[in-house]
Amino acid sequence: IYLETGKIKLAKYNFAKAYELMPNSPLMQINYAHVILENNPNIQDAYKAINLLNKALIKHQSPHLWMLLAKAYGIIGDTAKATYASAEYSFMIGNFDVAKKQLDTAKKHKSDRQLKLKIDDLMQRLKAMDKRKKF
Repeated sequence: IYLETGKIKLAKYNFAKAYELMPNSPLMQINYAHVILENNPNIQDAYKAINLLNKALIKHQSPHLWMLLAKAYGIIGDTAKATYASAEYSFMIGNFDVAKKQLDTAKKHKSDRQLKLKIDDLMQRLKAMDKRKKF
């Protein structure tokens, strides 16, 4: 309720307490990361949110999670990962043309091997969606 009513500091405090009680809950990880990112985050806060969101990704994926990851990576200045996360978000909401453009942009940025594999994987999923549309 605090987050929804704009009482971000109270929300952050309460989500931190709730996270302590349920540290393995993907939804708690996502919500805690969300409130961290809503509270004028610095780079350290963004890294904390990234850590929480990547933990949540192991068990749960959602457009909201990818949108938050894009924001967090943007805060730390990792444009390649921010753009990739945006592409995952676009893919999940069915905006495949935008996802492809975002992947093309992500490819142009310097990235590590792991990210390159993720970009290639999403590109393959987009190609599979194109094939399904044709039938």
